Amino acid sequence: MILSKNQINRYLRHIIIPEISGAGQKKISESRISLYSSTVLEVSSLIYYLAASGIGYISCSFKNDHGFDELYKNIKDLNEDVVVTLIDNKLSTVHGNSLSNEGFKIRILTSSYEEFESMLKISSNIHTPSKFIPTILAINSGWKGILQTFCNEVDFNSLISSPLTLNSTPLKNKIYEKEGNILSHNLLGALTTVECVKLCLNIGTILDKPLYFDLLPMKFYKLDTKVSKSVISDFFKNNHSDNKSSSNFKKSNNSKKLSDSKVLIVGTGGLGSPVAYALAYLGIGTIGLVDYDTVEISNLNRQILHSTSRIGMPKVDSAEVFIKNINPDIKVVTYNTDINVNNAKDIIKNYDVIIDGVDNFPARYLLNDFCFFLNKPLVDAAAVKFHGLIMTILPNEGPCYRCVFPVKPEQNNVMSCSESGVLGPVPGVMGFIQATEVVKLLLGANETLFNRIIYYDALDSDFDFINTNKSPKCNLCGTHPTITSPTEYTNSCKL
Repeated sequence: MILSKNQINRYLRHIIIPEISGAGQKKISESRISLYSSTVLEVSSLIYYLAASGIGYISCSFKNDHGFDELYKNIKDLNEDVVVTLIDNKLSTVHGNSLSNEGFKIRILTSSYEEFESMLKISSNIHTPSKFIPTILAINSGWKGILQTFCNEVDFNSLISSPLTLNSTPLKNKIYEKEGNILSHNLLGALTTVECVKLCLNIGTILDKPLYFDLLPMKFYKLDTKVSKSVISDFFKNNHSDNKSSSNFKKSNNSKKLSDSKVLIVGTGGLGSPVAYALAYLGIGTIGLVDYDTVEISNLNRQILHSTSRIGMPKVDSAEVFIKNINPDIKVVTYNTDINVNNAKDIIKNYDVIIDGVDNFPARYLLNDFCFFLNKPLVDAAAVKFHGLIMTILPNEGPCYRCVFPVKPEQNNVMSCSESGVLGPVPGVMGFIQATEVVKLLLGANETLFNRIIYYDALDSDFDFINTNKSPKCNLCGTHPTITSPTEYTNSCKL
């Protein structure tokens, strides 16, 4: 059978991962999702990853739909096959292609803590199917968030009918509330997409117990206690104790305003995309982009910086278009090149924090070495299949990459995400956590991942922490170092 160009492109843009067959991709593309939120901005990252992952139908209801037209245009450029509709709550009309109230596979309710009750009212009046469908609840406030999937009506009704104890009184003196809100709702967007794909394909463990996270101390945990309005209220009210919040940040000569900061992203693919996305909304002053690849249609299942109309364009130029569309005031510096021993120093030296978004070991070790000699913080992450890792490297304060991984694997023996596949939103989760580490470093947060590794298992929705220590035997930062200058490595591949 000879496939048409459109059919081939449709396959290439979908999730290319061995564990998800062609039949699985078909299930995803035929899935219908109804989405309820307070604002468009709160769920932009969610809709990007739903569309990139190949979800076929997304019906949206907002309390305030400002910005939807621009988002719609961008989503259609990312994936022209996706159907996105807007439900006008006041007029009860549908904008876009018509969808019936029945046939939805998943419902998503997402909002800030302050708008939670209002969002429940909206969702109860629109698109109420005759049969209960799995419902994902995502709530954030400041640096905190809650995520849970309800698979039966009894548990969900138990939540919405529980006593109203939400404290709608504005909480004063929230430390860096705006920054925390942007980071937490973006992370929830990627995490929610993971849960949607698992529901569509009936794979992994459904998140039927609430996942809580606090991005300041970087804690993730699940409890057996059923989520209720009182539990939600207590969780978020305890988020903003002035003394506790203030203690998370230290006054340091290194801390500075985000608008005065310079961040370098090496690799504008699956990891670099969510980092750049978040940093653009946060108003970072200067963003540097390093990549020598061009945009391909197979990138679009996970690399939300890029789009169909920019296929063939250098990735750094495509990423600049995306960033400038979000925030035209950001200075974007592009380096359409690989990172190597000859140019790394000149590129890295002028930036405050370096992001490792590459998918090969030679580039990781090269970045680690240069950041050590230049005394630059490095936030490293990796994602493959259903798993992710992240660590922050602070030269002379914590372990470097060589302390944790002293022996460089042969690249031929380790497949990259482009070779072995990756669930699209998994690098989104890791990239948004990378962006969080960047912000905390720039603002002088006490608690970063400089002595811990996060291991993320998307199938089980688990975040495990591995403590790390400086190794006295490290060839770079140990007691008797043997590496006195950066070395170029072979087996290099695309970023």
